[in-house]
Amino acid sequence: MQATFMAAADEQGRRYYGATLLPLLYLPIPRFAWPDKPLPNAYAFELSSSLRQIEPIGMTAQLSGESYLNFGWIGCAVIPFLYVLGLQTIYGRVSNLDISSVSRWIYLILLISMVQVFRDGLNSLFVFPCVGYLPLVAWGGISKLIGPGRVQADYFNLHHAMPAQGERPS
Repeated sequence: MQATFMAAADEQGRRYYGATLLPLLYLPIPRFAWPDKPLPNAYAFELSSSLRQIEPIGMTAQLSGESYLNFGWIGCAVIPFLYVLGLQTIYGRVSNLDISSVSRWIYLILLISMVQVFRDGLNSLFVFPCVGYLPLVAWGGISKLIGPGRVQADYFNLHHAMPAQGERPS
């Protein structure tokens, strides 16, 4: 799929220079509020042809293919690198936090979505965590707003602690 997008862009001499990322800005706006809202994968329609039926069979550009569509070979190296660097930076910030922290929870949701982002492109960075995992993200946001004083973070430790070696479980 990635190679099909790349070849179609080369054949048509197209570069999008970040335009495939614009749906991240208008994706949350509902269609009833903006009836003429552009499709998030409009570039797939533009690159489709009778020989390369990209849109009719539902191909996705993937992260590196989308990067190529935007910025060529340099984009193939830089955008995935920045994406992984961002994940690594977030990991560095949450790795020393308590296991029941909200920040670790949100990072776990991003980590789950990571595979989708590599398969479907950067639009999935918003769609999957904020739509597919909305109850989990909402729970994390509410917990963050309530604060650690009102959330029983030690519930797991108090009620499910592992017995010491030689002790009988209660």
